[in-house]
Amino acid sequence: DPGLQLTVCVLRSACMTQLSSCACRPKLMVQPQFCSCLCFASLITAARGRPKCWVGAFARLRDECCNTEKYGSMGRRDCWDQDFKFDSCCKEFATLADESVHLEDINLHFLEDSIEIEASHHNEETFLTVNNGLAVESVTRRSDYVTHPALRFDFAVQAQKSWTVAMKLQPSIYVHKLPACGSHLLLEKVMQEYSLSTNETWTAFVRQQVSHLNVIDDAIMRSGAIVENPEEATLFYVPAFWSMLIEEMLNLHSQFEDQVLHTGGVDAIEVRQAKARDFSLRAQATGLGCISQTFDYLRRSPFYIRNAAYDHFWIAGIQHPFNPIARPACHIESYDVFAKNMMFMASGVREYGFADSLFDWGTPLYAGLQRIFVPYSSVVHCRHLESLARSMRKRRLAIAFIGSATSRVRHWTLELSREPEFFDDRVLLKFGEVGQIQAASRGEKREWADAGNATLVYQQADFCLVLPGHLHDMTKRCYDAMAQGCLPVVVTKHRFWMALPFPSQVRWRDFATFRRIRVKDELRGILRELVARHEHDQPDIRGRRLALASEAGVFAAHDHIGCTPDERAAFSRYLLGELQARQAIMPHIRSSWLFDE
Repeated sequence: DPGLQLTVCVLRSACMTQLSSCACRPKLMVQPQFCSCLCFASLITAARGRPKCWVGAFARLRDECCNTEKYGSMGRRDCWDQDFKFDSCCKEFATLADESVHLEDINLHFLEDSIEIEASHHNEETFLTVNNGLAVESVTRRSDYVTHPALRFDFAVQAQKSWTVAMKLQPSIYVHKLPACGSHLLLEKVMQEYSLSTNETWTAFVRQQVSHLNVIDDAIMRSGAIVENPEEATLFYVPAFWSMLIEEMLNLHSQFEDQVLHTGGVDAIEVRQAKARDFSLRAQATGLGCISQTFDYLRRSPFYIRNAAYDHFWIAGIQHPFNPIARPACHIESYDVFAKNMMFMASGVREYGFADSLFDWGTPLYAGLQRIFVPYSSVVHCRHLESLARSMRKRRLAIAFIGSATSRVRHWTLELSREPEFFDDRVLLKFGEVGQIQAASRGEKREWADAGNATLVYQQADFCLVLPGHLHDMTKRCYDAMAQGCLPVVVTKHRFWMALPFPSQVRWRDFATFRRIRVKDELRGILRELVARHEHDQPDIRGRRLALASEAGVFAAHDHIGCTPDERAAFSRYLLGELQARQAIMPHIRSSWLFDE
């Protein structure tokens, strides 16, 4: 049908044995990215047997399609086809409209009535369920959750003390006992699989993610805040490593493409079918199916439902989302209506750090509390850092940066590095592709032999530039540099900022420099300032380096020999501090329906 946009959906889950095209409704109605298709014929057949007009991405289009004042008696005509018609899809809409017009007193539009009418237009939530290798889009009514007997939104445990004491109440964390498919064994499995990978860049990235997840998880489990009784808990930890489950499924799908779809020969069809069945069986016990199992478990827990999951948290890792794929199946928020409420820990978040979000209604406050930014998992040897900080020897370099030109600020830095003014033995600004940077860090790039590997560069520099890349985060190289006593200089464009871990607990300004710039010339001025400080302000630099050495908690991973038990515990204390701050706010948003009892 030329009036329909047909899309072949490969959901990277277990669409292994049956792929089909799915009709996405008239293409004039929605942008392609809003076209929420599923690639299973059974779902399409069921949907056409009894159409659900306003689910998923189409929920927001009801008012537009059913607008008779703007488009006439049949609403917007390009919204309809043989399955979706104005009469059936806009019947409830028309009924509600009639009720609002035929009130006995036309002026009595009470707030409750108008909200309920509006809510009834958007009264459905959709989420994915993956079972036996097949994805199903489930629809649930919001009212079913709002009236759930376990939903209280009273944060009773957090508020059990007086308000003053509650503000100082230490977190008590219950760890959910989740399905084994997404447990710590998964991390070991992923590490083994990627140790054999030939893609060095992506392998290093995945291994870094696994290491990061392990470090943060270990800090939580060793924090001393874990309780065995969920009734005593003020917060709940969900140890589900969803990014690795999604990565596992993407990896499985890549294998499927290589080994099944590209199979040729006389017996190709039979071979493909046999391999497809094998991959389908493997898909049932891994990846997206495990995510569904995890949320099935959580939905059966009254503690998950009780406060709409606001008092739950999980570990996202080095960035969120780790798998930057737009498909709903690759976002955990697609699997449960309360998943988007949970707090999460990450070093960086895509689309974070832009000042314009300050003007989005209600966004800055909760988004800022939901995201708990944590350091990368660079290992610090506390005694080594302390020794570097106490050294009276002037370092050879004033400024160092090693990286790729993946942002405007970095590109300006690259351009400045080519100017004669910065052909200076005190300034080392090296740019290259990711693979080149990794090789240089291992000392394998001959053209960078003058710099040595990255660790030696950081030991020889007073200031290390921390510039935004694909994310506005502090970057792993920042923590690698700080572990060698190189003072971070964070530079962003004027309307941007970095994701800074523990901003109210770490005395960042005692050792770090923060600058915002509008144009390249302002960056040139910063480089000149740093060279001048290197030449004329060594006492201040040594003082800042000592301040850095005293902040063991700004590092997520510590050398067990080179750091004391108290220094190794500092990171866990900062994590608990972040959780405590959020926990203290919860009693202030309690719902009044708790007074029913």
